Amino acid sequence: MRKIFSILWRSILVGLAYLIANMVIGSILAQPGFEFSKTTPQDLSRLLFTTFISGFLMGVTLGPVTTLFRATRVRSTLIFSSVIFLNLVSVLIEGYLFVPGLLQQAFIPSLLLLQFLSSIASSFAITFLFSNQNKMDPIITIDHRSWYSWTWRFIISAASYLLFYFAFGFVNYELVTRPYYETHSSLAVPELSTVIQVASFRSLLLIASILPLITLLHLPRRKMAFTCGMILFVIGGIIPLCMQAGMLPTKLLIASGIEIFFQNFLTGAVAAVALGVCKLSIPDSSTDVFYHLEIEEEAL
Repeated sequence: MRKIFSILWRSILVGLAYLIANMVIGSILAQPGFEFSKTTPQDLSRLLFTTFISGFLMGVTLGPVTTLFRATRVRSTLIFSSVIFLNLVSVLIEGYLFVPGLLQQAFIPSLLLLQFLSSIASSFAITFLFSNQNKMDPIITIDHRSWYSWTWRFIISAASYLLFYFAFGFVNYELVTRPYYETHSSLAVPELSTVIQVASFRSLLLIASILPLITLLHLPRRKMAFTCGMILFVIGGIIPLCMQAGMLPTKLLIASGIEIFFQNFLTGAVAAVALGVCKLSIPDSSTDVFYHLEIEEEAL
């Protein structure tokens, strides 16, 4: 219970940091002429709340992960920034494609810069608040893979997202979302070729977002798969859906959440298994000296 409370109050601070960063950075960017959508007082209240919740979820999801690897605070901040920013960029691109009524092209540069800077701010908060609890022994990654081995593993991981994307997306569309796309003017169904191109690009962003983290984690394969799956599900799925709360029908958001769980969680699990590497754990100087080589998979 004490550990849960510790995670929660730190995550609340991360949520506040993410909210303040968005407010301050957004105000600064608005001065030089960056375009943002107009908001009513009601929309602003909703936006502030969902932004805080998004930051809170970042803390809950990524905060405990800081105890699973050893890295400097700068490196940890960069790793978490890539996780947050690349996931949000992938959703931003897909949102522009499927929900053009809510996301206009003129706003994309402003949103990209805002999310880039806010991702760094929230990642720094996560690292600062959680990393001091890290008591794991330092990890040295043993990399015996050739460049083509890394390449085909990366491609398989990205291809798995395409498989899950179209399989579960088709089921969701046929069972739930088709009427919404047919009756809501803000929603659109692009050409199949366009969807394939965007989904392919998004798959690369998703895998790239967690690749640096995967190479540092020292976990059993199942725990690695669960951790990476939940990161992609929450950061790349739940958080973007939270930002759409009040803008899209609740039933559509719930159905989309279930769809994204199967798409992103399974993709993260596949990536963790395919890209996970062998690691050598070396004890801290304060403990007895020993070496333990854990071969998680045969290097190909």
